[in-house]
Amino acid sequence: MGRRKLGEYVIFYNGLLRFLRAVSIGARVSAIVVVLSAAVIAPRPAIADVLAAEAIEEYFDFATAAAGIILAEQITDDLKPDFQFIDARSKVDHEAGTIEGAIHMEWRTIFARRAEIPKDKPVVVFCNTGVRSSQAVFALRVVGWENVVVLQKGYEGWREVH
Repeated sequence: MGRRKLGEYVIFYNGLLRFLRAVSIGARVSAIVVVLSAAVIAPRPAIADVLAAEAIEEYFDFATAAAGIILAEQITDDLKPDFQFIDARSKVDHEAGTIEGAIHMEWRTIFARRAEIPKDKPVVVFCNTGVRSSQAVFALRVVGWENVVVLQKGYEGWREVH
């Protein structure tokens, strides 16, 4: 559901408001009861859901198949200082070993902590294999963090190469 459907809701509610202003108080009460009953019986997506779906649709309209991923082989030792690494694994995994200089943010907290993530340099998010971190990266990219990528094959792939 995109802007068109949202526009239909706005037109409906504007028409309803005009109707309620034009009729008697008794008719207003009856109309309000009917509308509230319909809203409870036939739930529809919230406006936030519509806007989120639209953002995801727009992302997929322009994303390439390889958008948002990087291979460990692409990050050579001379380029490593240019990247910010985020370890999305558990605290136990992070403490057991990580990429040098990586900051720790468990994958479920990354989106909520997005204000801490720089937009002015490449950011590589990784977990053990890339599965969990890819979810966090997708959410960030949908809301505009185009500099954030997932490390394909995760920390396991990193250790094979570095």
